[in-house]
Amino acid sequence: MALGAGLKNSTLSLISHRPRQSLARAGRFSLDGRESWLMRWTIEGRLYEGEASPLSGFGPDSPDLCRQEITSLDAQDLVRLSEGAHAASDPLAHLLREGPDFRSPAARFAFETCILNRVADLRQQALWQLLKGLAGHTDPTPSRMPTSAVIEPLVPDWFSWADSLFARGIRTFKVKVGRDLLRELRALRELSARYGPSLSLRIDPNQSWTSDEILELSREALESNLEWLEDPSSEADGWQALASPIPLAADEILLGEEPNAGFLELLNARFVVLKPMALGGFSACLDWARIAQRGGRPVSVSHLF
Repeated sequence: MALGAGLKNSTLSLISHRPRQSLARAGRFSLDGRESWLMRWTIEGRLYEGEASPLSGFGPDSPDLCRQEITSLDAQDLVRLSEGAHAASDPLAHLLREGPDFRSPAARFAFETCILNRVADLRQQALWQLLKGLAGHTDPTPSRMPTSAVIEPLVPDWFSWADSLFARGIRTFKVKVGRDLLRELRALRELSARYGPSLSLRIDPNQSWTSDEILELSREALESNLEWLEDPSSEADGWQALASPIPLAADEILLGEEPNAGFLELLNARFVVLKPMALGGFSACLDWARIAQRGGRPVSVSHLF
C-alpha cells in the first residue's frame, strides 16, 4: 500500500507483517489473528522500519485506527521531522511538539521507531545508544539485561517449549493464566519443581481475575517461584484486596492513564511493565519509567515480536 511519493528518493509504505508466533491466550486477550504491519520508510537508499501491532481490547487502539493514522503520513513530513529532531537537544520532545497528534499508540510507536532510527544514523549512533542518552544514561557501552519469555501452559507440548527456553539460558518465564486456573496453577508448581530456585515466574492473568479469585489463587501462586503477579484485575479494588506479600506489577492497566505516581501507589504496584506498542512509543515509556524509578519501582520492557 503506497502512502505517497513524498520527496525525491524518499518513499513510505505499509505492509502486512505476519511474524512466526505461538498462540497465547489469557482471560481477555489472544494473539490469535492480531493484525500487524511494518511501516517502511526509505530515504537516500536507507530503509527504516517501525512495527505497528495494535493491542485491541485494553485501550483506545484498533487495527482500523492504526492503519488510518499511518497511511495519513507523508514521506516529506518524515524527512522534515527527522532533520528537526536531529538538530534538537531532545529528539522525542521535538517529535511530540512538532509531529502528528496520534490517537493510535501502535501508530505512534512505528512513527517514533522510524524517525529515531534516522536520527541515530545522522548522529552516527546505534538506536540503543540514542535511547540510552534520552533516558539519561551516560555510559556509552551496551548493557546486559535479563530476558524473559512467554509460557502458555494450556497449549500442547508447553513443557518442551519451557525446556528449550531454559536450555537457551532464559531463567524468567511469563506465564499466561486466566482460562483454566486449576491446570495453570498445577503447571506453575511443575515449573518450580522442575527448574528449582534458579527460575523466576511472572504470572499474568491479563486482568481476568475477580476479587474473590485473587486472594485464593494468588496465595497458591506464592508457593511457586513468583517474581510478580501482573495485572490481576481491571479494577483497582481487586488489586487492593491482595495480601501485602504479593508483589504486583502494573502493565496494561496503565493504558489510558497519564503517567503519575499516584496511580501506581493506588494499585500498590511494586513493579512497572512498559509496552511501547501499547503505551504509545518511547516517549510515554520514558515518562512512566522516570516516575517508577523515583518511587523505587523496577521497570521491565515488554515487546511482542
